Amino acid sequence: MEVEPKALLESDLRDWSELPLDVLSAIFMKLGTIEILMGAGLVCRSGLVTAKSPELWRFVDMTCHKVVFSKAENIMRKMAKVAIDRSDGRMESFWAQKFVSSELLDYIANRCNSLKSIRVIASGYFWDDAVTRLAAKCPMLEEIEYSYQKQSWYFFKKLGAVRPELKRLRINMPCTNRKLARGGRLFCGALILHASQGAP
Repeated sequence: MEVEPKALLESDLRDWSELPLDVLSAIFMKLGTIEILMGAGLVCRSGLVTAKSPELWRFVDMTCHKVVFSKAENIMRKMAKVAIDRSDGRMESFWAQKFVSSELLDYIANRCNSLKSIRVIASGYFWDDAVTRLAAKCPMLEEIEYSYQKQSWYFFKKLGAVRPELKRLRINMPCTNRKLARGGRLFCGALILHASQGAP
């Protein structure tokens, strides 16, 4: 009895590198900053080309990701600089947690003329002057969050002087009075100022 050879089944696997760049770009837009920097942009050559598109880097969010807490701060700063450079001056929002330094804020200020929003959360590697330098150099800046750090009155005064047209300033401050921290909460709350309320 003769056995006829079976035809090979066509594979259901797709080659991502054959996708058009606009399709890859649409997929990458659904990913986060860190996912693109650490994985998606490294899969294939067309993935890398897509990952360098300035449109992907208009909004950079490097907060609340496990990598932020597991990688060394200098590595996170290098990753942030890659994102800043890839934005080609078109970045509108930069949000970062834990690793921001004065040098990184100056790097942003010198390269991101379109910046409208910056959030710096729990980063103890810079002085208040770095934030005010950035505010002075970014003419479109409307929103600043500067949270879980100590601020001096001088900071608010200087920030108001260099950016009086700021629309929103959000400050979450560490609670210094344990009696105010009900239920074991570490922070007392947020101070949010909108343009209609006036600057401090």
